[in-house]
Amino acid sequence: MSTVDLACRGVLVLVFVASAAGKLGNFGGFVAAVRQLRLVPGRRPPVRPVARVVVAAEGAAAALLLLPGAFATAGFVLVILLCAVFAVAIESSVRRDIRVPCPCFGASADLLDRRHLVRNAILAAVSVAGLADTGTGRPPGLVDVLVGSVAAVFVAAVVIRFDDVAEILVPRPAARR
Repeated sequence: MSTVDLACRGVLVLVFVASAAGKLGNFGGFVAAVRQLRLVPGRRPPVRPVARVVVAAEGAAAALLLLPGAFATAGFVLVILLCAVFAVAIESSVRRDIRVPCPCFGASADLLDRRHLVRNAILAAVSVAGLADTGTGRPPGLVDVLVGSVAAVFVAAVVIRFDDVAEILVPRPAARR
């Protein structure tokens, strides 16, 4: 396991655990956000089961990434699939001008917008990098663990607080009165 593999797994585990925990901590709010997105068809759409599947898939991705070999590979692939599904949901809501608070990490005042596509692209790229580097076969050394862990915590923190970081780097125009 290389430093890159460790760092990629660490980033994704931290982000997806934080995401699942945030959604579970405000599950009613997450269900409401899924309902507002109007992505689940039907008069009385089964929104709550869909929300449960999302949280379970995020937890499963994190758990798989903690395991060796093919399990980790499946975790990386699941992350890529989740990012793709989330990107479709975000783009669909933006195109239909549905203004929903981002339910990504629990309750939030930030509305879903295309910035969140950037965050998902970053997570997918981390997953692809991890997938490409998985299975180098050698046990990680102390330096690998330290560098990979520090990098994972830093990148995960930036991803989790992405709305704040994006606002600092590219502020939204002031609202007109």
